[in-house]
Amino acid sequence: MSTSFQVYPCSDVIPKISEVASLAKDSFEKFLREIGIFKTIQITFGLISREGEGKVNGNEPIFQGEGWSYIYFSIFELNYICHLNYRDIDYRINWDKTHEQYNLFIRSYDYPYCWNLEGRNILKGFIAGTIAKLTDGFVDSGDGAWDSKLLPTFGNEFLNIYPRPEKCLSQNEKEWYKFNAVEQLRNKFNV
Repeated sequence: MSTSFQVYPCSDVIPKISEVASLAKDSFEKFLREIGIFKTIQITFGLISREGEGKVNGNEPIFQGEGWSYIYFSIFELNYICHLNYRDIDYRINWDKTHEQYNLFIRSYDYPYCWNLEGRNILKGFIAGTIAKLTDGFVDSGDGAWDSKLLPTFGNEFLNIYPRPEKCLSQNEKEWYKFNAVEQLRNKFNV
């Protein structure tokens, strides 16, 4: 089953596709090193539309995935792929008003859109966290893409906890991420 992350911006910044791929690569490789995998990866990207698959200019902003089309990011050597699309929104998520960053969250009301990332692997979280970091925004998920007790979370914080099993508050989530993130990557890289 595919799950999704939503990224809500809190600034006017619209990151470039190549910038997102590069910074997500750095975060992904940092996680790999933490679990004892000292490999480099390459994150590539492209465009899928009704006309089919196409190339996309990395200097374009991530807004390009409007409407039916979407941008994909992939790590070929791991067979990981996730899809990014842009959505206008007419709703707001709930955030506990006692949260220390609630005032920052309120700023997201100035931006009536979000980016949605879908996929069956952990790449989507690194892309989501990177976009949130670049836009001073935050990451949320309505369908269980990450421990719900840790969401919504701002970009920097998210990239420091995702997908680390020891950061999960739920025992089920800890076990799931230990197997589906850590052990799966160790097996893929023969570590």
